[in-house]
Amino acid sequence: MKIFKFKSILFFITVFNFCLIPNLKSRNDDKSLLFFIAKDTVKNEIMGYFYRTQSPLYTDPLAPRFVVASRNQNFMMGIGGYIMARAFVDFDGISTSDDFLSYNIPIPMNSNQRSQFNVTAASSRIFTRIIGNTKKLGKIVGYIEGDFLGSNRTFRLRHAYITLNNFTFGQTGSFFTDPYSFLPSVDQNGSIAFTSQRNPLIGYSRNLKNGFGFGLALEQIGYTGLFSAATKTESAYPKLPAFPAYIQFGKDGSHIRLTGVVRGLTYHDVAKNNYPMNLGVGGKVSWKLVFNPTFLFLGQAYYGKGGSNFTVDLSGKNLDIIPCPKTLGRMQSAKSAAWYGGFRINYSKIVHSSISYSRVDYYATKSFKSSSLFESATTYKYGQNFCANIIWDFISSTSCGIEYWWGERVNYDGSKCHANRIYTMIRYNF
Repeated sequence: MKIFKFKSILFFITVFNFCLIPNLKSRNDDKSLLFFIAKDTVKNEIMGYFYRTQSPLYTDPLAPRFVVASRNQNFMMGIGGYIMARAFVDFDGISTSDDFLSYNIPIPMNSNQRSQFNVTAASSRIFTRIIGNTKKLGKIVGYIEGDFLGSNRTFRLRHAYITLNNFTFGQTGSFFTDPYSFLPSVDQNGSIAFTSQRNPLIGYSRNLKNGFGFGLALEQIGYTGLFSAATKTESAYPKLPAFPAYIQFGKDGSHIRLTGVVRGLTYHDVAKNNYPMNLGVGGKVSWKLVFNPTFLFLGQAYYGKGGSNFTVDLSGKNLDIIPCPKTLGRMQSAKSAAWYGGFRINYSKIVHSSISYSRVDYYATKSFKSSSLFESATTYKYGQNFCANIIWDFISSTSCGIEYWWGERVNYDGSKCHANRIYTMIRYNF
C-alpha cells in the first residue's frame, strides 16, 4: 500500500511539472525561473568565469560541465567534481596511509609486513559553485566542495566559502598555501613538504596587471603539541587568529611568491592554572618557472617555529609545541623546515609527467633532547621522498596515470626505514 502511494505521488509530481513548466516559460516577467542547460549554451563570459576561478591544483576539480541558470542568467550554479579510483601496491617497505607519507613508514619495519595492496575511491569529489551578478556589489560567488575521506569513508566538507570582489569568507585553502607551485600527482598530497591547509578565514587578495599580487588574511589555523599529565600541560582554544600574508611577482606564466605567517599558540599551564601563548612564525618562498610551454620548474622552501603542522608530512603529529623539561607546565615552540623541487614536462596537450624530490626536517630543542621526556628511538628527525609519474588525458573528461614513490624516515637515534609505492589512477571529471 505504501509503495502504491509513493508511486502515485511521484506520478502526480511528474505530470504537474510537465504541465506547469511550459506555462511558466511563457511568462516573461518570471526572471528567477531555473533551468538545467548544457555548458556550451551558456554565455561565454559566464562560462569563462567558471574556468578562471577553477583551482590550479591538479588534485582539485575542473570547471563544472553542467550549469543551472536563471532566465536572465544573472544567477548560475555549476555542478561538478570527479570520480577517481586509485590502486596502489607498496613493496620493500610500506607507508601506512592511503597517501604516501614518510612519517608513516614504521620503524622498525615488521619483516612480515613489507608489502601491501589497496584500492580506494574515497578521494572522489563533488562541488557546486554559485555565481550571482548584482548591480551594487558585482559578482558574488559561493562554493561548496566535499570528498569521502571522513570517518569510515563518510562525506567530509573540504571547502565552503563566499567571495565578494577581492574578499573571501569561509573555509578554504590557507593564504599560506601557494597552489600554483603544486606539481601534478596521483597522490593527493603531491609532496610531503607541501604546505597545505584548509582553514576558516577572512581574506583579501588582489592581482594587478603588472604581474604583482598580494593577499592577507585572518585564519583559524589548527596546531598540536606534546601535552601530557606528566608535564602538567593541556591543549587550549586559541586566543588570537593567525595572520598569513603574501606578495607575488609574475610574468609570462611564471611567478615567485614570498609568504609569511604569525600566530599565537595557546595552551593550558596546569601547574599555574593559566593560559600562556607562545609565538609561532614562519616564512617561505615558492615558485613556478616556465622556461617554455614544455618545461616547467616548480617548488617551495619553508622554515618556521611552531609551524610543523603546516607541512603535509608532520600535519597532526603533535610537534608544533613541546614541553620545557626544566619547568612543569611550560611549553616551547619547535622549529621545522621543508622544501621540494621538481619539473613538469608537457609532451603534448594530453600527456605530461612530473619528477620531484622532497625533504622535511624537524628540529627538537636542545633542552628537550637532553631530557628524560625525549625518546630518540621514536622521534622523527627527517623524512624524504622521490616521485615520478606520467599522466594521460586520453579524452576531454577522463585521465589516467601511473606514479612511483620512494620514501624514507629517519629518527633521532639514527634508525631508519624506507618504502616504495606504485600508484595507478583513473579519473572522470564531470
